[in-house]
Amino acid sequence: MNRFFHIAGIVWFATALLIEWAGWNQVLTALSGAVLAAVVIFIEKPPLWLYATAAAFCGCVCFRLVYDQAQLSPVQVYEGHTVELCALVTGRERFRNSLRWTLRVLSEGSPEAIAGEQIRVTGFTPLDVELGDVVKCMIELDCLGDDRTTLYASDIRFTGLFVGEVLVTGTNSRDPRVRFAQLRERLSLSLNQMLPNGEGSLLSGILFGIRSGILPALRRQYARVGAAHLLAASGLHLSVFNGLLSVFLRGLPVSRRQCRLVQMLGTVVFMGLGGFSPSINRAGLMLLVWLSADLLGRDSDALNSLGFALVVLLFCNPYAAYSLSLQLSYLSTMGICALSRPFERWIDRLLGFCGGKLPGMVSVTFCAGVFTQPLLCREFGELSLVSPAVNLILAPIFPFLLGCGLTAALLGCFPPFYTAARVLGLAAGTLMRQVSRMVEWWASLPFASVPVRDRGMILWLSGSAAVLVLLWVLHVSKPQVRYASALLALCLLAGKVSGRAVWGDSMRIAAAENGTTLAFAYGRQGAVIGAPASDTDVQNLTDFFVSCGVDRITLLVAESEDGLDGSPMKALAKRFPVEAAFSLERCYGFEAELFGRVWFYADRQSARHVTVDIDGLRLVKTFDQDPAAAHLLVNGRNDWIFAPGYEAAVDDRYFSSRVVTLRLPSDP
Repeated sequence: MNRFFHIAGIVWFATALLIEWAGWNQVLTALSGAVLAAVVIFIEKPPLWLYATAAAFCGCVCFRLVYDQAQLSPVQVYEGHTVELCALVTGRERFRNSLRWTLRVLSEGSPEAIAGEQIRVTGFTPLDVELGDVVKCMIELDCLGDDRTTLYASDIRFTGLFVGEVLVTGTNSRDPRVRFAQLRERLSLSLNQMLPNGEGSLLSGILFGIRSGILPALRRQYARVGAAHLLAASGLHLSVFNGLLSVFLRGLPVSRRQCRLVQMLGTVVFMGLGGFSPSINRAGLMLLVWLSADLLGRDSDALNSLGFALVVLLFCNPYAAYSLSLQLSYLSTMGICALSRPFERWIDRLLGFCGGKLPGMVSVTFCAGVFTQPLLCREFGELSLVSPAVNLILAPIFPFLLGCGLTAALLGCFPPFYTAARVLGLAAGTLMRQVSRMVEWWASLPFASVPVRDRGMILWLSGSAAVLVLLWVLHVSKPQVRYASALLALCLLAGKVSGRAVWGDSMRIAAAENGTTLAFAYGRQGAVIGAPASDTDVQNLTDFFVSCGVDRITLLVAESEDGLDGSPMKALAKRFPVEAAFSLERCYGFEAELFGRVWFYADRQSARHVTVDIDGLRLVKTFDQDPAAAHLLVNGRNDWIFAPGYEAAVDDRYFSSRVVTLRLPSDP
């Protein structure tokens, strides 16, 4: 079968990721793409895959270069500046201690270069501003830093803070984004009124992508059991919505053509309810292709539709490739489309005639995770061992849960149907509660997941998955499979031995991103500078220490006596025995040797600083913003500041912390 778009989608997607991760020069890469396209044109009767590869590679690098020059370069000069803007409020999310607004900059009363761009603004005080309001305000536009590509994937150009007063100068409720945001807020409110004990906000987060409804602890549990994909609105949610719409239309006197047109319109509406996120856009475009083909009486290929949807998304926004939700959605859908049918037939032959629907459920569950597991390991740092079992259990429950929740939210907006909405809402809330308890129980098992954060291990997982799938598709003989497995195991062993030789005697240091704690891990010992201030800090410290194999805290130095007496500190001490703990305000300086070769000390005159001496390497942790002489300085906001000429790799993907790995001297 001609699968031009499938091949093009894979190449376009991979090229977009490599441009950023490998740091390719865009101009040279674009020239290389043009040369490749020219060479393929002059080749006599090249294979289709070569055409698709050349076209996708050239298109990706050229559109990325044009997009950066036309869309990003003119606005980047405003980073770090305070700008007066006139903007339309197109979205808002309520968090526990803050509100997050999405503003679309209007051309009148704003700098011309950023007109039409979206800005995500955080406010810590209540504002009398509603969706659809036109506001005039001063905003401090922050530099995006490491989150730049993630925000660009959502078409967000800046993050910022309100400076001074926010004035409402008018309203514009006719904007489509405002309409969708208002409808999403209304549906969320309907669910929260029916289910006020937390299930409503959780359902709203799962159905409509409202992130504030999903607590970080719950995200961690779903990631631990390998079910994090269920929390993001994607193809499963759209399929449930489309199924409900089909059932409703069957009871109406409409033709098949009219039914498909209504389904296409409903798909666009659901994409709007999901905030037009990259993952829901991918699923929506794929469904629109299928509905269009059915409407025209043509057959559609799932893999080609998937590739076409991806090419369209990346054509409109090259940075959409860096959206984690899109990556998971694309890889899982590709696994299902490419492997589920043959894998189901293999399971059916294995089980004989007693399988029933089990082969299909097992096949979809397994194939959805084949290509996503390396990505989940990279993003969450854990390889779930219970993922097949948990997803197999949740597979028949979750569609029914989503259907009940979505129907209850829609009917709850109409008073005559409130009783029916209430009944469906209670059913959805009960299921949501049971699912959460189930996930919590599985996540609490000590063998639920194993930490996989080493890049070499993740690369080995990716290569192994690709090789084994290729061998299975090619139907190679069993001796060849055993030979390939032995080579893969040898690669893993070589990587682990070389990693142990290079980083075996090393210490890991984690600085909490939204706190003041600095944690050290070496062997089974740990040390903490700064007391945890919240339960979230305790959870992040616990995850870090457990990942490093720490079973006790040898030294804990708090800034003040209050930090030692707080409930977060007691929770941490309950999990890890603390051998020595004191505060800087009481000790008037201290000196301690840890790990057999590392010195921690603070003198009497500078008790606001703690110095760590690692074989001449000087690391200073300070609780204020004052400078200090050091190779590595961690200030009061837990920012890593490196001395000129000194560099170290910082990993900020896990534990909500920035982690640095340092090799200790070989001799104590």
